[in-house]
Amino acid sequence: MPRLPKKRLGSRPYANYTSEKLEECLQEIRSGRMSQRNAAATYRIPRSTIKNKLKGKHSKNIGRSRVFSDAEEAAFEQHLIKLADFGFPVVAMDFRMAAKAYLDKKGSRISLFKENLPGYEWTKSYLMRHKKLALRISSNIKRVRAEVSEAELNDYMENLGVAVENIPPSRIWNYDETNLSDDPGNKKVICKRGAKYVEKICNFSKSATSVMFCGNAEGKCLAPYVVYKAEHLWNTWTENGPQKCRYNRSKSGWFDGTTFEDWFEYHFLPEVKNEDGPVILIGDNLSSHISARVLQLCEQNNIRFVCLPPNTTHLTQPLDVAFFAPLKRAWRNILTKWKESKSGSRFSTIPKDYFPTLLKELIRNLEMDKSQNLISGFRKCGIYPLNKQMLLDRLPKNLTEENKDMMSSAFLEQIEAKRAEYLGIENRTKQRRKKLQVPAGKSISSSDLISPETMPKSSKQISAKRKRDLSSSSSESSLNEIDLESDNLSESFSDMLEDENNEVIQNPEIERPGHANLNIGDFVLVTFNANQYPGKIIKISEEGPTVDCMEKGIKFWRWPEKNDTFLYSWENVIMKINEPKMVSKRNQYKVPEIDNFVEK
Repeated sequence: MPRLPKKRLGSRPYANYTSEKLEECLQEIRSGRMSQRNAAATYRIPRSTIKNKLKGKHSKNIGRSRVFSDAEEAAFEQHLIKLADFGFPVVAMDFRMAAKAYLDKKGSRISLFKENLPGYEWTKSYLMRHKKLALRISSNIKRVRAEVSEAELNDYMENLGVAVENIPPSRIWNYDETNLSDDPGNKKVICKRGAKYVEKICNFSKSATSVMFCGNAEGKCLAPYVVYKAEHLWNTWTENGPQKCRYNRSKSGWFDGTTFEDWFEYHFLPEVKNEDGPVILIGDNLSSHISARVLQLCEQNNIRFVCLPPNTTHLTQPLDVAFFAPLKRAWRNILTKWKESKSGSRFSTIPKDYFPTLLKELIRNLEMDKSQNLISGFRKCGIYPLNKQMLLDRLPKNLTEENKDMMSSAFLEQIEAKRAEYLGIENRTKQRRKKLQVPAGKSISSSDLISPETMPKSSKQISAKRKRDLSSSSSESSLNEIDLESDNLSESFSDMLEDENNEVIQNPEIERPGHANLNIGDFVLVTFNANQYPGKIIKISEEGPTVDCMEKGIKFWRWPEKNDTFLYSWENVIMKINEPKMVSKRNQYKVPEIDNFVEK
């Protein structure tokens, strides 16, 4: 089918009516309320068409017969919708390739398609026939966000339900910061047909200004809180801005612990401290947002600080869901007009003197819509009114047996391969990198990793902290050694260490005073500088075991980012312990044996 079909001169008009209008015309005639002539004049449908429809003639669809049947096209529609629900929407080319694969599996050869590949016009006609489908610009999300499970959201909603119980919408607040950039973005313009590079003169830069917004479920929005990237704050940077707007600065231009405490104490707290009852403050769990000072103020003013689950703000943050998108569109329009004006065109970037004025214009443009946007955001996130299903419905569904049976093999293979590749369904084990420490200015190749010159001459692989502690007493470690860090040594690497050091791992003849039952992979408690550390044995020699030790956090133990591996003497091995128990997914472990030992 040509892209722009043209009728021949003198050809008759063709179907200038809808199927609903034709059916209504036929009903009027069948009921006797109108004659055929009156109906043809009233509905402007040719009388010959009316006669044919009444006699049941020409009931088939006009034009060439379709390549796929109604059932096949309906199946394609279901597959496309399911793929989008799973987080892998299909572009037009992928859909055409899937249709080609289906025809090849059937053994059908379509002469209208080149090598059985449907053309662009076929895809366009297919979308016109299926009104449930439409072309939209997709938004990319990270893999960790795609891995958010229904169980995590269920736990979050259960805890949230307890926190917001009997709390009115005026006392449920959500905060989040965003950046207002200096780039107005690109827009479609009118130009000469065939022009490949259309340029528009407009100064822009990559700079951005951080702004904190906060609103409640009733639709009230606090004045913005601005953080400039600067060492000092000047009076002209705070003039002509929105009412009650506060301004601050930081070296990076981002919100840090100090600026967040200032926002909480001097901007948010005066707004809610006179409330009669508890106040809910919902936000992300950034470390800069949670401090002892903030928690102390929350306790003193009856404020319940609720943290959102990690990597879920695109689903659970009301400001992200319904507020920031229209705000950014309005900001780009305001920025474009200012840069095209006589005053704005003189600057390569937004001067901080002008930013408050532009921000005031932005707030004024959003005045009519921001209340409704906030209310919609809290409702869509299931916060107010509390509705867990509203949130879960926006989570991509997992594959079920019913869905698998419904999908054809071409689409099923595509989605399973993509989910395994992007989400790591087949292999979710994270491999640790091996860091190579070589002298500055010296190169290295893969063959150097197995040469005797570059292999470590000792299994004493210690952290930088312990190197400083042992600098006065240990002279064997060298900066020229290569420190290969991993959770456990591979078999080939262990064999090379044995050949060079002439040591045999797990040799029963090695003297182990009081520790004859220790083997590689066991967890032990060792002492170092009068402190006890749990760790895992990765090698055993006559001198003692080589142990990869854990470090103590605020409350629990954790594996350090850089392995703390050291050769301990048998005298420093206190006892064998059980494998540490994970208490959270954030690399936090509990070691009961060391607590009991300290108490004794």
